Amino acid sequence: MDPSSSNTDGNCINRTNDDDYSGDISVLERYLQAVRLRMVDLDPDFQYFPDFELESVPDCGLDFPRPGKKMTLTGVTSKAIRKGDPEPPLASGKFRIYNMRFCPWAERAMIYVAAKGIEAEVINLNVTDKPEWFYSKHYQGKAPAIEHDGKIVIESGFIPEYLDDAFPESRILPTDPFEKVQQKLLAERLTMVAHAVPQLFAVMRDRNLKNEKQEKVFEVLQQAENLLVHDFYAGSAPGYPDYLTFPFFEKIWWSASLDDVVDLPIRGFPGIQKFPKLTAWFERILNSDVVQSVTQPIEFGAEFMNAYATHGTLNYDLGL
Repeated sequence: MDPSSSNTDGNCINRTNDDDYSGDISVLERYLQAVRLRMVDLDPDFQYFPDFELESVPDCGLDFPRPGKKMTLTGVTSKAIRKGDPEPPLASGKFRIYNMRFCPWAERAMIYVAAKGIEAEVINLNVTDKPEWFYSKHYQGKAPAIEHDGKIVIESGFIPEYLDDAFPESRILPTDPFEKVQQKLLAERLTMVAHAVPQLFAVMRDRNLKNEKQEKVFEVLQQAENLLVHDFYAGSAPGYPDYLTFPFFEKIWWSASLDDVVDLPIRGFPGIQKFPKLTAWFERILNSDVVQSVTQPIEFGAEFMNAYATHGTLNYDLGL
């Protein structure tokens, strides 16, 4: 059960306890300055503020607003519900996703919901000390699960296709049967990236395993590099295989920020020299509106992974 991620190194406003907001510049002004700097970074000709739909000023780059883009998920940074907590009421016609902030499988569903523009309430869960009522949503008490109109769908591999069928107006998978199968097969081949993550957990527990384990990770990254023939795995735009695979690349990225776990860069991950196509892909998808709206900051993700690997500790509210 691994974590999930976010942006860092200028891609979001990383707030620390040392930040001083007591000066003449308000938090909102500082936030807008950071947004402008980010837009200039993306486009040097950007010299003005477009109209933003600012619903809140987040602590970090979570729910990072873009021009004309309204984020559709609420509760992304809510604290985890646990055993003994009552089930929050769900209004008729509303959509809900049960999530664990640092779980890549749950992040798959979160990304897909965000990509389709579905307005949804996020309920974060403590999945080791979960509320009793959640077993009525998922017979094993796992995340993710989605709920709307009295229907509950579970499993990150089934949720995306269900969402495409239930909300066809924002379909992500191709309608052509052959192309649809090709994208699903590609996503299946890319599950090798998910299988690489436990190699890094092993290194977190024992640094003597680093050389052996990271070679296996490098082999997986090379295979993923070879499978990337367009800007995205789905083609010219991100799609089903990109959204289902990103969370596991993200976990490797988080691991790279820890001391002596894997020799991969944080900036320009996983490395322009060895993996030029993957590096460009990761930068594009990491900074997309969809991914930015659901990810966690890299420092929290790495800390969560390391604590879980070394001590079995799961701090579901880390950073909140």
